[in-house]
This record gives sequence, structure tokens and C-alpha cells, in this order.
Amino acid sequence: MYLHHLTVQAFGPFARTEAVDFDALTSNGLFLLRGDTGAGKTSILDAVCFALYGNVPGIRPTHRLRSDHAPTDTRTRVTLEFSAAGRRLRIVRAPKQTYPSKRARNGTATSEATVELHQRTGTTDGSATWEPVCANHQDTV
Repeated sequence: MYLHHLTVQAFGPFARTEAVDFDALTSNGLFLLRGDTGAGKTSILDAVCFALYGNVPGIRPTHRLRSDHAPTDTRTRVTLEFSAAGRRLRIVRAPKQTYPSKRARNGTATSEATVELHQRTGTTDGSATWEPVCANHQDTV
């Protein structure tokens, strides 16, 4: 498997949307995750694991993946583009979360965990499109 691009939103210590371009990092071979304590190195790896498997290593529960620093109206989401078995795939995963809602009686609503898996396919004009790989989220779990 080869990682291409990771985008996290309101995940771990990242309050906003942050992106990691692994293609640019690996253009000269290997890369090193380096930084001060608390800089988010482990959270990058947690985001990759969450995107692929729906949970993170260790004892951290998935309902605590949301950034405590994120605005309340920003939803937690992880998007990972990777290649496996000769296919380019994109997975978008969001944990179950509570968010503010004007329509809900108590002012908050809860969304279920979601996952989307797409495969990149070429078209006749040379551009690429993303097509769904599976019919429901149970297929990707």
C-alpha cells in the first residue's frame, strides 16, 4: 500500500482542515515525521489508521477523536487517498458525533459514523473520476 494524500478536519489536535501530501514528501524516498511533543505526529498516524480501519491503535475511543479546539459547527472528518493492489482509492470517514442544530429540540443533533470508499478511474479524455466501490458502509468496515 502507498499513501498519497491525507486530509484531516477537526481531528485530534487539528482544529481546522490540515493536509499532508505524501507524494511530495516521498519524492526523494523515505520521509521522517519529526516535531516537538504534542505537535501531532501520532495524530497523523492515528488519522491514517482511522481512515483505513475505523478506529485508532491503543485504548483511545473513537468518540474522542474530535478536536477540542475545533469550532462546534466543524464536523470531524478524515480523507485518505492511497494505492493498493494496483488501484487508487479514496476513503472518507467521519466518527459518530454531536453537533449544534437549530432544528433539534435540545439544540444538538447526533450523526452516525459514516464511510465512503471510491476508486479512481480514467476517462476517455484523460481526466480522472472517482466512482463508488461499495454499496453500503458495512462493506468498508
